[in-house]
Amino acid sequence: FACYNGGEAIRYAKSLGMTTVAGAWMDSRVGPSRAELNCLIALAKEGVVDVASVGSEVITWNGLSASQIVSYIQEFRAAVPTIPVTTAIKHEAIILPENSAIIDAVDIVYVNIYPFWSGYSIDAALSVFIQEYEMIKAISGGKDVWISETGWPSDGSCANGAAVPNAINQERYLREVLEWC
Repeated sequence: FACYNGGEAIRYAKSLGMTTVAGAWMDSRVGPSRAELNCLIALAKEGVVDVASVGSEVITWNGLSASQIVSYIQEFRAAVPTIPVTTAIKHEAIILPENSAIIDAVDIVYVNIYPFWSGYSIDAALSVFIQEYEMIKAISGGKDVWISETGWPSDGSCANGAAVPNAINQERYLREVLEWC
């Protein structure tokens, strides 16, 4: 998800005629974040970016506030006004009132929904996924809502409450989500 070392992959995908979503990895370090944003702007001006994602879960994991990520989004938009811009954000973060400015700032609402990491059983996972998606749609102001990430682990020691990682649950979750889409 980093632009700085993913530019060649974006160019190659575009050369194959693929629609590209390029991202800039943002965090609380100003220098690296600035380099990522500049790289994303350069790729967009090169014509190889169809949608730009400025950051991924930066509010949850990477120490930026809503106002900081909105500022980066606005900076991208000022440099490349013709490219739709977004940021990927966890469901739990985007529904908070203090983060509502992010929805206003983006062209497409990217949301990461993981019932597994919220501790739900596989039996409840699809209904939780749909409920969280509908919550985001309700606050999106009519903007498109895209699921930027979802999934279920196939293995590991990361059992999380009623959520159990195994290949059978992973297959079920992905099949149910894809059938719902």
